[in-house]
Amino acid sequence: MCYFSIKEIIMKTKYYLISILITLFSFSAISQYAGNDSDLAMSDETSAVKNVPCKINYLKVSNDNNNNVLNWQAIGEDVNSDFYIERSTDGVNFETIGNVESNNDKNIDKKVQPQEYSFTDNANLHGTIYYTIKYESTVGTLYSKAIKIER
Repeated sequence: MCYFSIKEIIMKTKYYLISILITLFSFSAISQYAGNDSDLAMSDETSAVKNVPCKINYLKVSNDNNNNVLNWQAIGEDVNSDFYIERSTDGVNFETIGNVESNNDKNIDKKVQPQEYSFTDNANLHGTIYYTIKYESTVGTLYSKAIKIER
């Protein structure tokens, strides 16, 4: 017979539940790091949220002198909306580390013309680092898919 302690059962259950949740929710999907190139990009970057006009076309992260630099392109963002950069070391628990205001130039039709954005994470962290972008406007909130970089 095989007996498991309650602690072992709880730990295994917790692991499987987290795995299932990551698989089920597209905003928690994590891209796979491939090759030696530290530039990561994903297609169809944003999770679908009804009535949120913004779409993140891509999100990339690269290392520059021990800083991680995030670059993304968005289209359709509202005036007075913000992008919040979130970081995680486990791919599950994210914390906000900064924000970037959307381009408020009224002469640009952001519904048609994509806008480029950038953020530098100065924390000199090592190991696997995950990032996601949260877009927040008066209409709603949208998350990009998470990406990771190995350092």
